[in-house]
Amino acid sequence: MAWAWGVSRLIDALEKTPATNIDLARLGVTGCSRNGKGALTVGAFDERIKLTIPQESGSGGSASWRVSDWMASQGQETQTLSEIVGENVWFRANFNQFSSAATKLPFDHHSIIGLVAPRAILIIENDILWLGPQSSWSSANAARMIWQGFGVPDMMGYSLTTGHNHCAFPSSQQSEVNAYVQRFLIGSTAGNTNVMRNDPGVIFNQGMWVNWTPEILVQIRRRSGEDRGWKIADRVIHIDPRSSILDPRSSILKLSQALRTARGTCPAACHWPYHP
Repeated sequence: MAWAWGVSRLIDALEKTPATNIDLARLGVTGCSRNGKGALTVGAFDERIKLTIPQESGSGGSASWRVSDWMASQGQETQTLSEIVGENVWFRANFNQFSSAATKLPFDHHSIIGLVAPRAILIIENDILWLGPQSSWSSANAARMIWQGFGVPDMMGYSLTTGHNHCAFPSSQQSEVNAYVQRFLIGSTAGNTNVMRNDPGVIFNQGMWVNWTPEILVQIRRRSGEDRGWKIADRVIHIDPRSSILDPRSSILKLSQALRTARGTCPAACHWPYHP
């Protein structure tokens, strides 16, 4: 959050300094490794960022704590929550309480990625086991359902390549970055931003991790009748703390309560099943 706070203050200063001639409607943020975690946080929490490009952010970035734990249980040497809290670098000390209980977290990092929606994001990853390629691929696929619910899946991209060192950006990903920069920062329609690239072919087991579809989010939007309600919906999608499954039921309840307060009525979504 400190990274996000710092960048937000920089943007505040730019807003007060028009002489810089910086177009504040075309701001992007990027970074690699720990700075990739920071870039994702900035894009998630400051809506003035038009394009977010986290690179090889791994655990604490684009990867899912739950999937990383599963990878470790299969004998794969990948960074998990229990390992990362020992570094005492990126998280508060009280995060340690989840070191052996990631499933008790009321969120996972598909939720952080989803906070960027419906703005643009391109996640760049590397097939280094420690970074959790299967974990980040799974998290990205779950998060992309939010953009699919918005009807703009080509504003959320993911690119996983092989055969290069950590943060050594390969030329093979340049066209993807160019397409996102051209479209979302420059305003060109050239290039393909509908990118879900997975060179090593790691698996996203949707049946194992997700028990809902983008259609649920579309129904929320239709039933709320307000874009205002939809903005609430996309920010509360999170993992059910009772299990390892991405579950929208708590999100539906929160949306319903928010809409009831805002509109004085209870939309149909209020009556959807919810069992805390």
